[in-house]
Amino acid sequence: MDATNLSSEFFRNRLRHNLLPMLERDYAPRLRERLANLADMARADAEYLDARAEDRYRALCQPQPAGIALPFSPAEARALRWRLWRRAIAEVRGALDGISYEHLAAIDALQPREEVHLPGLRVLRENMRLVFLSSDEADITMLVHMLSVPGTLEIPGIGRLTATSSSHPLPLAGGDTAVLDAASVEEPLIMRGWQPGDRYRPYGAPGSRKLQDIFVDAGVPKRLRERVPVVLDAHGIIWLAGFRIADRVKMVSTTTATLKLDMQWEYNPWISKAL
Repeated sequence: MDATNLSSEFFRNRLRHNLLPMLERDYAPRLRERLANLADMARADAEYLDARAEDRYRALCQPQPAGIALPFSPAEARALRWRLWRRAIAEVRGALDGISYEHLAAIDALQPREEVHLPGLRVLRENMRLVFLSSDEADITMLVHMLSVPGTLEIPGIGRLTATSSSHPLPLAGGDTAVLDAASVEEPLIMRGWQPGDRYRPYGAPGSRKLQDIFVDAGVPKRLRERVPVVLDAHGIIWLAGFRIADRVKMVSTTTATLKLDMQWEYNPWISKAL
């Protein structure tokens, strides 16, 4: 028998040998039995809620670069919400050490465009979505690269951009593939990240638009806009990767040669709309 189980030096023993007998004797007969029953019911409730929260998490979680996104549903029961937050934190950090009630309450209180820093991660509120990001998240800085034709650029943390040419017209593409009239493109071609003030006239648009406005309308979160490559020729932007080509380089009836640009994403920022 462990001798420490009898020593009143330890709080657990004072509880077991002094407080509980006194409470049962003077205030609540069968208190220990009732506490055991209450613990058993709480355990059953927790098992049910944990299973339901896990199902919800698997259905709702959206992988992000260095993190996880979950819908923010204030109408959902707090017992489920907080279990979802804990599950996301454990996935991003690998453990729940140091995560307290106050941290979960701070997440719950976030307003759109606010964020809170927790041990080992930060949590952002993007409209009706929460994004849990590791503190080890690497900043993406897209350098300026020359793009050869044919040629391929490996963009760390973003993906691969490939340029090819064809001596005959190709079907009009869109999204992650762009087909341009080669005669309308003047080299050199460069690829870089977007910059404040960048603008161009997208294919079919009545006039030029700022890239920032395009991102806002498409729901691309600010933290992901640096991950969108911009391709330029000697006269300006010819393609915002994942969006439309410039109207001035579209194929026309006289097109005899084409330039094809393909973007293969590690993570596509255009599909990460803030709900």
